Amino acid sequence: MRSKASFRRRQRETTNDTRDLVHDAENTTSMLAIQGLVEKARYASGEVQKGIIQAGLQRHLYPFKPRQKRVDAIWHLVFKKEDLLLAAKISFGKSIIFQTAPLFCRGGIGLIIIPLDRIGQEQCIKIQRLPGARSVFINGGTDKTDALAQEIEMGAYTHLIMGPEIAAGWFRSIARNPSFKRRVSIIAIDELHLVAL
Repeated sequence: MRSKASFRRRQRETTNDTRDLVHDAENTTSMLAIQGLVEKARYASGEVQKGIIQAGLQRHLYPFKPRQKRVDAIWHLVFKKEDLLLAAKISFGKSIIFQTAPLFCRGGIGLIIIPLDRIGQEQCIKIQRLPGARSVFINGGTDKTDALAQEIEMGAYTHLIMGPEIAAGWFRSIARNPSFKRRVSIIAIDELHLVAL
């Protein structure tokens, strides 16, 4: 009998603690604090986890209330850590998902494949404006030095933006590095219809 009461008390405390996580997320002062809450909420309910994502997006990354489907997509990537295939209309805001998902993971890296240099450069600039983000755009004209490769392997960038030819060529040896692979939180292919498979 005593163990059942003890279990129920722990269950109530856990429920209250996880609800507090959303409140904490709504009152955080940085994305670093949000990352800590994401780690604490690993085993919380999906509702609590999505509340943290929504608060992080609205409080730190974008000034508008995020669409629920965006929150769901980021939640899927950050908490479920499963593949996600997203096909959405032009005005959906797909870019927001790959721009922000790595910022919810402490030490997370987003690998973004974009086949058009102009769009890649634009994305790099947009991402660079986000708090806690450090992006690099790598294309055929980039000086691919050992120093750049080492910075990438060490996690100096939160977002790596490149064309498919760089991903399949120069970047390949970096992508095979086990410690680098562990930090990759998202691999996104934008404008997939332009990529020759």
